[in-house]
Amino acid sequence: MNNEEMTIGQRVRKARKEKGYNQTELANTLGKSLRTIQKYENGEIEISISMLNELAKALNTTTTYLLGYKTETVKPQITTFADVAVMLFELEKVAGLKFDINVKRPPRDDKW
Repeated sequence: MNNEEMTIGQRVRKARKEKGYNQTELANTLGKSLRTIQKYENGEIEISISMLNELAKALNTTTTYLLGYKTETVKPQITTFADVAVMLFELEKVAGLKFDINVKRPPRDDKW
């Protein structure tokens, strides 16, 4: 089953398993009951927007993945300048996207 055919609950289950959580661990992380997590995954109850955000954060994914708009389960980690540079080089590959970065040395100053 591809991502487009999966329900929100199925994507939550997939992301939970990829994170290595069982349903009880996820329930404890979110302050919810085990039964509530089971209902989310089985589609018995709808997930609120605020809970969707909490789920995405707890599962290290994005709300767009859980909603089915993106197929990647893991959100990119940007923690260093090197990560930013890698992301900019990837963006440069996107057709129709143009950006220029003009880096100039500051003028000589005693503070430097």
